[in-house]
Amino acid sequence: MVPTYSVLCLQLVLVTGINQTLGISNEWFAIGDSLVLTVLGQVLIPASFAMGFISSLLEVASNEIGV
Repeated sequence: MVPTYSVLCLQLVLVTGINQTLGISNEWFAIGDSLVLTVLGQVLIPASFAMGFISSLLEVASNEIGV
């Protein structure tokens, strides 16, 4: 899953100090990382629930019509 790898990459950037090489302090990078995680959580988690709900509805409907 792409977001999982993206989050891991952001943490590796912080640990290895690449952010400081780019001129971004640890504090600002951590704030940005937290913001990215929050936004991804707000967008992806409800979307995955919706997809699961729609999948369940389709399964029930197909069982009722005998497909």
